[in-house]
Order: sequence, then C-alpha cells, then structure tokens
Amino acid sequence: MSELWNRADTQVQMAIIDMARYFASFRPPADASDSYSSLVRTLRDGGLLPAVAVASLNYDCLLELAAGGAGVPVSYAAHARAAGNLVILKPHGSCNLLPPLEVYNSSFENTPNYYEGPLKALHPDEVLAKYTAGYSLPPAMSLYAPGKPTPVAAQFVDQARKQWGQWARSASYIAVIGAAPNLADDHVWSPILEGSSSVWYVGGEERDFADFKKGLGTRLTNLGHRIIDALPGIERRIRLLA
Repeated sequence: MSELWNRADTQVQMAIIDMARYFASFRPPADASDSYSSLVRTLRDGGLLPAVAVASLNYDCLLELAAGGAGVPVSYAAHARAAGNLVILKPHGSCNLLPPLEVYNSSFENTPNYYEGPLKALHPDEVLAKYTAGYSLPPAMSLYAPGKPTPVAAQFVDQARKQWGQWARSASYIAVIGAAPNLADDHVWSPILEGSSSVWYVGGEERDFADFKKGLGTRLTNLGHRIIDALPGIERRIRLLA
C-alpha cells in the first residue's frame, strides 16, 4: 500500500475499498462468548461507561457489534457522548464510516484527499451491500502504510487521534490489549508515554516493546501475551474500580 501511495497509483481507491469489504465481513459469535462482548458487559454492569473510552486501531466493527449485542449504543466522538453510550475512538478510521454521498461506478485520480466532510456510520451489512452495488468512495480508513495517510475524511480521523491523545494523557488507567507498540505511530503511543497513568499491557514483546517498557518504567504491568488468558484479570481490575 505504501508503494501504491508513493507512486500515486490509481489502484489505491480500489485497494481501500477491498480492505473495507474484507473488514466489514467480520462478526462476533451469536452467543456473545467473545472477549469483546465480555469486556463491554463488564463496563456496562460496573457502571463505568461514563468514565471510559476505547480506542481501537482495528478497521473492523467487532467492538461496535459486541456493544450493540449488549444493548450499549456507540458514540464515535467523545464530545458527542450520550448517556449510557460507549465512546469508541478510531485513530486509523473504520470500514463503516462512509461519506453521505451517492457516488457509484466512478474512478478517481489518486490525490491526497478524495473527500473531506461529514461521515455516516453504517452497519457492516450496509457497507457490503453498497460496495457490491458499485459504491465508489472508500470509507474513512488510514492506509496500512508508514505515516497512516487518510484519503477520506482526514479531519475526522485527525480529531479521533487528538481525542485519544487527550484521554490517554489524563487517564488514570490504560489497558493496551493486543497492540504492538509501534512507536513510529507517535499519535498512538506518545500520549501513553507522556501521561502518568498505570498501564496494563497484554501482547507480545516484539518490535519496540523494550523502548515502550523503558519509557513507562514502574507504571507498566505486563498481564501476559494472550488476550483470552489476560481478559479475566483485566475485568477483575476493572470491577475493583467500579
């Protein structure tokens, strides 16, 4: 993707749309036995939704669908929070955030910005239906490439990054679950390092983990490598905060 972007290849448009269709196909299990659903229920039952924001680097909507299954509405921006909603910040965008324009069967020259303006959050089923019908605008998704450029609604994604930074710098506790600390993405990791929160980390120790660990010092608690093993411990810690 980086190569396509750097040489201004017109295939970028369809590459992002193909990614959107792929990520829009994911669903949590019908019995809500997954870790996303369990985490949402813990936040809901503990009355912690007003004090919590979740930032997801994933383009899929598993968290949103899990929240819906638990009867918890979603807000994509902290300033638009409604009572009882789970705030989800997506610093790299999401496969379901599409421009509210009806543009079909069109190709665009590769430019730094295909579209700037408001977005509409759709159910992933609607996303798949629109692209099957030939919808031409990609969703607001940052490219999977260095610097994470965002050809659609860059201002919305930038606002999500800023809101994440504000949350992370002021939070008392941050749980990092399954995200390798790629410190080159400073919009994600610098707010954690610059804050004073206690950090609960679940994941591998690849890549920049040593620098991340050094930067956090005694603020870091490593809860293991596998989400499914560490989640019960995280939920116990969350319940103690309620």
